[in-house]
This record gives sequence, C-alpha cells and structure tokens, in this order.
Amino acid sequence: MTKQAVAVVALSALPTHRRSIAQGLIQLVEPHRRVGDCRPLVSCAVTGRGTDVIINGINHELHKRVNQNHSILRGVLKGCAEQNALGSFAAQGLRYADITNIFLYVSRTDGPCMEGPRYVPCPECWNLLSIVSDAAAAEHGPEHRPHLYVLVPSQCYLPSLVGAVETKQRRLLGPHVCLVPYL
Repeated sequence: MTKQAVAVVALSALPTHRRSIAQGLIQLVEPHRRVGDCRPLVSCAVTGRGTDVIINGINHELHKRVNQNHSILRGVLKGCAEQNALGSFAAQGLRYADITNIFLYVSRTDGPCMEGPRYVPCPECWNLLSIVSDAAAAEHGPEHRPHLYVLVPSQCYLPSLVGAVETKQRRLLGPHVCLVPYL
C-alpha cells in the first residue's frame, strides 16, 4: 500500500465547478446551525464520471433540523452524510467505480460539547470510501482514485487533520484527500 500525500488547497483556489459544489454544501448547512450546537451538521456531495449529476447526502442531525416539528420519517437518513450520499448515488443507477469527487462539510460546534473538530470521516465511512476508491482504481487505474475534499473552517486544524488522515490511510488506502480551509 502506497501512502498518499494529503493536499491543502484554499477554497478560492479550487476550480470553479468544485468551488461551487463546496459552497453549496456550506449554504445547505449554515442556515440550520445554532449557537450552542453540540452535534455537528454534516453534508456530503458526490460527483461521477459520465454524469453532471451532483448527489447530496446529509446526516441525521441535519435531517432533523430541515424537517422540524415532528415531520421526521423514522428510519430515514439514520447514517452519516457520506453513507447517504453514496446510497443516493447508487439509487440513481450510477456505479461506485465512477465516483470522481466527494465533498464533505461538517459544521463547527460551540462550547465544551465536542473535543475539537471531527472533520474526517468516521471509521465506517472511511472503509466505504476505501471500497469506492479501490473500485475506481481497479476499473480506471490507480491514478483515478476519487478526491475527497474536506472543508475545514480554519487552518489551525490542519496539522491534526493531516495526522488523522495519515492514520486512516495507514489502515486503508482511501481517496486522495484535499483539506480545504474556507474561512
């Protein structure tokens, strides 16, 4: 297994199409964020080869914010945003091997509720993203592993995030990771 370098790119330096997807995720989440939030609101977008479709997924916490007043469907969107986006991608009849980009936005949390940001995918999601990456590499070549753009609110988080991603990559080689500070 070859270690991949973790890239850092400013939001403004992303190509226009990718920047607009990233900004769309931020705009999806931020109106629902509240002061004192302990649980992060998460959105994820997936794009693929041969399609202009952008598939979004959200986590359960954001699902509850969007659908307030007890209008939540039980059993719907119980997983992470990444899992919901991947499931929606497949539900469109699209193949995991054709995924090219994954964008992940995790809202900031306030107060002592959460020890530091958790901007990298959980172990289960990293495993799924590794399977998707392996499928893309097997079908299209190793240079065609998808890119995971993790939107980060501040550059101060970068050292710990690079370390967290490298730890995950030692266990399972996943997508090419690009940390994108947006503030």
